[in-house]
Amino acid sequence: MTFQKFIVTTRPEAKDNAGYSSRCFAIVNVPVTSLKLNKDLDDVKIRNFKPDVVIFTSAYGTRTALDRFPDIFATKPEAVAIGEKTAEALVAAGLPCRLPEVRTSEGVIEIIRNNAWQNMKIILFTSSKSNRIIENFLADHGYFFIPVRLYDAVPVDSTAFIQQISSPSCFGVIITSSHEAKVVHAALSDGKINTALLRNVKFFAIGAPTARTMLELNLKVSDPPGESDIRELLTKIDYIYCGRK
Repeated sequence: MTFQKFIVTTRPEAKDNAGYSSRCFAIVNVPVTSLKLNKDLDDVKIRNFKPDVVIFTSAYGTRTALDRFPDIFATKPEAVAIGEKTAEALVAAGLPCRLPEVRTSEGVIEIIRNNAWQNMKIILFTSSKSNRIIENFLADHGYFFIPVRLYDAVPVDSTAFIQQISSPSCFGVIITSSHEAKVVHAALSDGKINTALLRNVKFFAIGAPTARTMLELNLKVSDPPGESDIRELLTKIDYIYCGRK
């Protein structure tokens, strides 16, 4: 099938970008950031912490932690994953995990609230550009935890991104994190693009935190709302814009 229009996603290449499709749009991934492993990780401290609970907010973070710290998962700690993709690597490693009903930081917090983990040791694996919503909750409510910022998301040259969204065939953009929203906003503000070209381009948010950041930056947020899962968001987009089946 040949598509007339396409949707740009902004996920870094290091993340798993396979398997995303639409009924009527081509999907083109154009990273606006590059993921770099945090060179300042205190591996000894992390291994010696021996967590009872591990929390993950990205699939890339899950794979990185499993590869780097396999010993801390040998005791099968309780695991929480923010979404389906994040959970896949845990399940493949034989580590059952909990998924929030709402695939957001707030959904993860609801799981934490509903379990007696106040006296348990928790590791929160995140990016250095995390929105800190879960981390702030744990700190504010006295949980015994350490945040492990596994990687950083560094902006890349925006030329390819600008070229793609300037195309008359670009229907929309799915922005996949609050940090990426800031990078996209900067790219759109540096004078390299005629903003008139963007009047018909829709900007979708992967989840509520990303949508809030976009609104703070005066970057329009198009319907439908995302719930931290690209596949689910694309299904919603198809339902609205591809003809309802």
